[in-house]
Amino acid sequence: MELFPDHSSTLLKYAGFVRHVKKDRKLAELFYKKAVEANPKSADALGNYASFLHGQADMMPTCYDLCKCVCPMVLCLSSSSC
Repeated sequence: MELFPDHSSTLLKYAGFVRHVKKDRKLAELFYKKAVEANPKSADALGNYASFLHGQADMMPTCYDLCKCVCPMVLCLSSSSC
């Protein structure tokens, strides 16, 4: 982390470690968000963060908002307003 503090892949790996090994949900979310901020177009960063949010019942509105940003075509296909 010290060598590459803004590298999306490094942040994702650390977020996974914190999530699965340390069992610290809040810290894991912080690192998932940092990974997305470091590379907002990364499918890995967005997918891993969405997967994390999907596993958190109280985070579903946030997960839906993330999907609206990432998958506008998918949502557009299910709506008549596009």
